[in-house]
Amino acid sequence: MDAAPPPPTDRHIVATTFGLCLVLYLLLSPGRVGGSDTTEMLRLAESLKRGSVAIEPVPGWSFQGPDGRHFSRYGLGYPILLAPFLAAGEAVARVVARVPPYYYSRLAASVVNPLLTAATAALLLRLLLAIGFSRRRSLLTALLWAFGSVAFVQTKEGLSEPTATFFLVAAAVAFRQAVLEDTPRAAVLGSAALSAAVLTRPLVAACAPAVLPWLLASRRRGRILTAAAIPALAGLLVQLAYNAVRTGSPLRFGYGDTTSMFVLPSVRELAYRFLSLWVSPGAGLLVWQPYLLLAPLGVVALARRSRKDLAVVTGVFGLLFVAVWLYSDWFAGPRLLSPALPFLTVLVAASFDARPLAGRAAGRAAFAGAFALGLLAQLPYVLVPSIRMETRLVLEGNARRDWAPGNAPLLGGWHDVAAVAAVPKDAPLVYSE
Repeated sequence: MDAAPPPPTDRHIVATTFGLCLVLYLLLSPGRVGGSDTTEMLRLAESLKRGSVAIEPVPGWSFQGPDGRHFSRYGLGYPILLAPFLAAGEAVARVVARVPPYYYSRLAASVVNPLLTAATAALLLRLLLAIGFSRRRSLLTALLWAFGSVAFVQTKEGLSEPTATFFLVAAAVAFRQAVLEDTPRAAVLGSAALSAAVLTRPLVAACAPAVLPWLLASRRRGRILTAAAIPALAGLLVQLAYNAVRTGSPLRFGYGDTTSMFVLPSVRELAYRFLSLWVSPGAGLLVWQPYLLLAPLGVVALARRSRKDLAVVTGVFGLLFVAVWLYSDWFAGPRLLSPALPFLTVLVAASFDARPLAGRAAGRAAFAGAFALGLLAQLPYVLVPSIRMETRLVLEGNARRDWAPGNAPLLGGWHDVAAVAAVPKDAPLVYSE
C-alpha cells in the first residue's frame, strides 16, 4: 500500500491560501484600474518612474506646491508599488505592439491589489496561527475576511487601502515574531512595514501605539524597541520631507491644514458619526461586514488565551476607528477602516471559543451564516463596479447620504446587478477614466 501523504505544514497552508485567493481574485479582475482617485495615484506612479513626485496638473484633484509644480494629495506607498507594474506593462507593449502601452500598463496595475489582498489573507492566517488558533479555524477565518469583507471588493479597484492593510498586517506578524523569538531583526521588519503603511495612509500612524504590549513583553525589550525605532524614524523623515516638498510645511499632508485636527465636532455630530460608522446602510461596518456581529463574543475568549493579544488587536482597530471618527471622511467608513478589519476578524476567530458557539453544530451554523451574509454583501460590487454606488452617494449630496436605504449592499448593490443585467447586449459600451 502507498504511504499516506504527510500532513500539511503551516507553511503549506499559508501558501495554499495565498494561491487560492490570488487565483479567484484575478479571475474576477476587470483587467484595468480607473476612477478619479486611482487616476491621480497612477499619475504619481508615472512621475516616480521619472524620479519626481510632481505630477501633471489635474483640475480639482492636484494642488500647486510652493515651487509652482503640481502634486498629488495621496501618499507614496501605493504609487511606489504601482511604478514597476506600469513599467512591466509598457515593456510588454513594446514587444507585442498591438494596442497602445497605456492599456498594458493599466492591465499590469490591475494585478497589484489582488496580489496584495491575497498576501494579506495569508499573513492573517499566519497571525491567527501564531496567536494559537487551530489550522482549520485560522484558515476559515482568513477566508472569511478575504471574501466576506470589503477587501474582496477592493481587489477590483485601484485604491490604496489594500496596500495599507497589507503592510499593517505584515507589521503585526513581524512584531509578534519579534516577541516570540526575542529577535530585534523581526522588530526592524515590523517597523519598516508599519512605516510603509503610514506612507500609504498617514492616518494609520494612529495604530502605532497599539503594538507596545507585544514589544514591552519581550525580555530584550530595550534592544527590540531600539531596533524598531530606526525604520520608524526613517519613515517619519520621508513623510515629513514629502509633505514639505508638496506643501511647504512638513506638518501638512495635502488634505488641508492640520490645525483642523484640534477642532472637535459637536457632541451631537460625534454621536451621529459613531452610529453611522457602525450601522448606517452606506457606511456601517456591521452592514458591510455582517460577520463582525460575532466579534464581541471573542473579547473574553481571546482574553483567556492572551490579554496582550487582545490589547493589540483591539488597540489597532480602536485607534484607527477614533481617528476616522474624529478627523476623517467618516461617511466612507468601511473603506477607510478596512486596514484594521483583519484585527477585528481575530476576535471573530476567538468567538468560536465562547459558550454560545462552542458546540460543533452551533459553530458551523454561525460560520456558514456569517460567511454567506458577508459574501452576499460584497458580491454586488464585485459583479458591478462600486463606482456606481459612490456616484450615487455624490449625487445625493452630503446631507445624511450614508443613511439612504438604497446604499446598503444587500439592497442597492443587488439592485445595480439587476439593472446591469437588464442592459441589452448590443448596447454601446461607455468607459471613462
